[in-house]
Amino acid sequence: MTAPYLFNYGAKLYSEDGFETALGSEEALQAIRFMAESFTIYGMPLTTSNFYDSFRYGSLPIGVSNFETYVKLITAAPEIAGLWDIDLYPATVLSDGRELRYATGSAQASIMFAKTDKPDESWEFMKWWMSTETQIDFQQQLILNYGLEYLWNSANLEAFQYLPIPEHHREVILKQWEWLQEPVKLPGSYMQERELSNAWNKIVFDSVNPRVATDESIIIINREITRKMEEFGYLKNGMKMKEFKIPSIETVENWMGKNGQ
Repeated sequence: MTAPYLFNYGAKLYSEDGFETALGSEEALQAIRFMAESFTIYGMPLTTSNFYDSFRYGSLPIGVSNFETYVKLITAAPEIAGLWDIDLYPATVLSDGRELRYATGSAQASIMFAKTDKPDESWEFMKWWMSTETQIDFQQQLILNYGLEYLWNSANLEAFQYLPIPEHHREVILKQWEWLQEPVKLPGSYMQERELSNAWNKIVFDSVNPRVATDESIIIINREITRKMEEFGYLKNGMKMKEFKIPSIETVENWMGKNGQ
């Protein structure tokens, strides 16, 4: 939930080599400050027991949610059918005019282990499973057997376009798909996730200055990253022993090649 704030202010989560957090940047501080001020200044509700129920009964008129909530609304809230709509993730407009709408949204993935004794068969199975024809057939069988509540959110974009949902909704989802970005995972990243929440709590509930709260969290995060990097052999007595390659959206784009080919 915190990652989109950082992404949409152009902030990086970690240093280029992955051995430190990048929350000390001005972009990250702006993001954290806005994340807190959304509640302390702009009146966003601190909690809601259930967004689906609150939206369905009209106590919350707008919100940011996921595909699961969307499926609930189209299948379990027939009394408000046609009275609501979806749109892109709210944009953050930067000083240079850029409008960023990054949001997280990963789920399951298919992998093949390097040491498998059947690499050719595994690869053929993965190609068959992720093919447009198989994905379309699978999602149609799910709906026929179990109903719309089993909508299959396929990562195959061609197969996704065959989902029996309103065309406008499909266009919005596919457009937002272009802004999907997940937080980088590296040794110790769980501490960054925890400390971002801790910093938010300090700012919102204890009125701690955002810079002070962030600096306190940076110390804790870097300490844990260093500990885990030493455990896995990337650091020894504070000295870098080998390079750590950070998986990023740019990395994936390079793997895919130009224009995804």
